[in-house]
Amino acid sequence: QRKLHKNGLLPGLRAQRLEAVGVALDPLAEQWGRMFALVQAFRAREGHANVPYGHVEDDEKLGVWLQTQRKRYQARGWSEAERKRLSASAMSDGEVERLWAGG
Repeated sequence: QRKLHKNGLLPGLRAQRLEAVGVALDPLAEQWGRMFALVQAFRAREGHANVPYGHVEDDEKLGVWLQTQRKRYQARGWSEAERKRLSASAMSDGEVERLWAGG
């Protein structure tokens, strides 16, 4: 089902039914969104996004994840899907750039 979804071959109604019963059709995108939401919550609470490497939030290794994302960003930038997720985050372009550049 996930392969069909990824290739754009899963009919919309079928995808909706699967998601309604809790099937994650794109688990990596869901994880990315969950982790990015934790970064935003940290930033709102602490006033910055300099998450310490060993920091754990809601049982997730947030500092490790953020460092990995920054390395990916510096190496190759973002895919179109990742840019869409970031633009939907209600952060300005400057805020997003500062976040990925190191806080």
